[in-house]
Amino acid sequence: QTPTAAEVLQRSIEYHDPQGLWGRFKGSLTVVAEYPERPPRVSTITMDQPADSFRISMVQDGVEKALGLQKGVCSLTYKGSESFGAAIAEKEKLTCERAHMWRDYYSYLYGLPMKLTDPGTLLSPVVEEVDFHGKRCLVLEVRYDPDTGSDLWYFYLDPETYALQAYQF
Repeated sequence: QTPTAAEVLQRSIEYHDPQGLWGRFKGSLTVVAEYPERPPRVSTITMDQPADSFRISMVQDGVEKALGLQKGVCSLTYKGSESFGAAIAEKEKLTCERAHMWRDYYSYLYGLPMKLTDPGTLLSPVVEEVDFHGKRCLVLEVRYDPDTGSDLWYFYLDPETYALQAYQF
């Protein structure tokens, strides 16, 4: 018998975060984004959840820009300097709104499946079992309260371990 959606999600969280450490994460990761007609962008993301700190440093074609939040206080740098003009800020998307967007984006993606318990997350009670790229998976459907977002997400989990295999939105 297939477990309920809430049970599947709980088992997935137990698989990915058995000690309940999400929310106390402190660390860095590097992401390399490759583009067909541009040099790759290397982003270093540093999060310290207990200190309410986030920073993303992006280097592309030898140019570094960084956006950070420390207890809600925003910092922006371009080529290591906090002094740059409005034209550079616009061209390079160096805004506090963008800092919040990056923080929310990386916290969400790297906090899965634990982030699926956040307020505003609407977990469909239906659990489907499907073949996803040749692999049997349980599928959770997630929508969001309109105040939170309007995306529709599908999360594909291993039916034995409940490991998150893929997501789609």
